[in-house]
Amino acid sequence: MKKAEEFHRKTSNGHKNYALDLIEEVVPDAMLMDGHDNALIGYIDRFGSEPVACYDYNIVIKNLMNDFDDYEAAVEWYEYNMYGAWMGDGTPCFLMRPDT
Repeated sequence: MKKAEEFHRKTSNGHKNYALDLIEEVVPDAMLMDGHDNALIGYIDRFGSEPVACYDYNIVIKNLMNDFDDYEAAVEWYEYNMYGAWMGDGTPCFLMRPDT
């Protein structure tokens, strides 16, 4: 995981990542996931908790499909290594939404 201020400013396809700019301003110490800058959609803020980076689950799975043979293998890897990786209160969250 990288801190927001260490993260590059553009997604892998060269487009500006406005979510990163927002996170860097509001949550400069946010934990960010390597290789999923295109899935970064913003941050979550709750009463009594520090804000955390938020990633789009569907995009994360699509990214992982580049490394795995099938959907089930990508989801299994995500569930164990990302969703199940508690790194403290700043651990990123994942937005689950219907497929679009």
